[in-house]
Amino acid sequence: MLRPEYLAQKLTPYPLPTKDGGVLRTIGDAHAYMMALPKKRGLRAHWQHACRLLLQQSSAAPLTRQVHLALFMDGLTLVRSST
Repeated sequence: MLRPEYLAQKLTPYPLPTKDGGVLRTIGDAHAYMMALPKKRGLRAHWQHACRLLLQQSSAAPLTRQVHLALFMDGLTLVRSST
């Protein structure tokens, strides 16, 4: 079971907007998003890695990077400009 304190941590360095209208702001948001994925999509390697990081209660930065990558791989994230 994931601790409420862990789930309340903000994704870092920024929230992750998705093209399907959502914004993932906390680890809890990312967790809920992953739990709602269709089975076929959730079995993809990039989502499986994100789930492993979540279950290991990795810090917010590596989890954010992996969720961002998974969203990108699925074509569901907006591209962030570094400028």
